Amino acid sequence: MKKKSRIFLGLAAGTAAVGVSLWGLGQILYQRVLKTDKAEKRSGGDAESGQDISLFYRPVTCQSEDHLTLWGYYRPAEQGHRWAICVHGYRGKPERMHPYGQAYAKRGYSVLLPALRGHGASEGTYIGMGWPDRLDIVCWIKWILRKDPEAEIVLHGVSMGAATVLLAAGENLPPNVRAVVEDCGYTTAMKELSYVAEHQISPLLVPARILLSAETRLRARYRLEDAAPLEAVKKTNLPILFMHGGKDDFVPSEMVYQLYEAAKGPKELYVTPKAGHAESARMAPERYWAKIDAFLQHHWQDAVEQQHEAGEE
Repeated sequence: MKKKSRIFLGLAAGTAAVGVSLWGLGQILYQRVLKTDKAEKRSGGDAESGQDISLFYRPVTCQSEDHLTLWGYYRPAEQGHRWAICVHGYRGKPERMHPYGQAYAKRGYSVLLPALRGHGASEGTYIGMGWPDRLDIVCWIKWILRKDPEAEIVLHGVSMGAATVLLAAGENLPPNVRAVVEDCGYTTAMKELSYVAEHQISPLLVPARILLSAETRLRARYRLEDAAPLEAVKKTNLPILFMHGGKDDFVPSEMVYQLYEAAKGPKELYVTPKAGHAESARMAPERYWAKIDAFLQHHWQDAVEQQHEAGEE
């Protein structure tokens, strides 16, 4: 009996030790992958690019559904009602989207560069991988409509920002949102994290995504499994331009084909063959923006005509 008790106690102790180790690993992964670094949070200039976007934009705020103060940068157009919301990527800042904002501003758009929760000056202690952020984009859309009820809006996101605008497109958005441009977004957060773990860190960490997911539910109150743009694009009829770099080794280019195939609404696909992650606009800017111009001109007109026909009915 004593021997059995010792065996039982040994197994219990071993199980407890494994459990504590796994819990600790989950915490470490959460801290490294999804916890924000408050020391990095700031607004104004970008040390890498040397840009001070306060020279071009006004700082503005809106309140998220869960009562976070979100910051963004707003640049009004001289006239017209076209707007572009340009959304940055993982651990990025609004400053990184300044070149995209400039391009839209030159085309006569009012521009909004939001800082996603936990990024820049926005409140938040975790990275949402696009899922809670999708509702933050809805918050910004409502902010625009309070300023300009006749606004016609394009959502343009890069990397995690692309995933965010695709997830936002899966919501019940107002008809003022005309189109989506996504550049190198992923199919699902879980697949993206698995790919990064396998190809850039260690294949041994791939199964650990389950621990990260559990820790995320506990600490951030959202499910990584829900951050699935692949499912969101099936729920929207918004026109979507899917863009990607053919040599992307961070978000594999195969994901853009999966997203494109899954989309139910009007869609177009553009791949820059030699571009890496988020490099298409830099490597081939004329072709990149020519494609966006043609896409928006075509589908914007369709949206206007459909709205006009609906009004006549």
